[in-house]
Amino acid sequence: MTWNYRLCKHPDGHYSLNEVYYNDDGTPYAMTESAVGFVADEDEGPDEVIGGLEMALKDAKERPLFEVPKEWKDSDAGGEVEKRDEQDEEDQEALREMIEEMQAHSRKMFETIEIGTEFHTSSGVWRCTDKGTRTIIAIKLDSEDKSLYSGPPYMVMEYVHDEHDLEDAALSKDCWVQKFCKD
Repeated sequence: MTWNYRLCKHPDGHYSLNEVYYNDDGTPYAMTESAVGFVADEDEGPDEVIGGLEMALKDAKERPLFEVPKEWKDSDAGGEVEKRDEQDEEDQEALREMIEEMQAHSRKMFETIEIGTEFHTSSGVWRCTDKGTRTIIAIKLDSEDKSLYSGPPYMVMEYVHDEHDLEDAALSKDCWVQKFCKD
């Protein structure tokens, strides 16, 4: 596989500077989905950006205009630049499963909180004052005397869960929950 920068004319009539990828026989098979942007890491500095721009301009001037075939869709930009290996696919699936498990656990914990329930977060003790379909509204209580209100007018949390021990989480006056959103 080889690649270079090409000035591209898209089927809808607009032009952009893209990386175009070629098969071993030299025929283009893919391109970047969006126009090329030039950036450099902090340790590389502006010379890296200027060098990239110079190379792109040289390629764009020396090579003919690349007319993007109509059958190339924006979503695939004509082909896959890199194929994912099976291990990457397995890792992605394992990550999706872990996220689903955490979301299910969070929903379960969310369902156990009722109006009046007190719980702890890293910022103090809270009492649930209202509950929506995805949110909990709570007031912050005084750490010395829990009958007194203290702090901001309210806090909103979504999908409350135990931040230290997801497996053995149990809602009680001593449980710790993660705060997702605060007003």
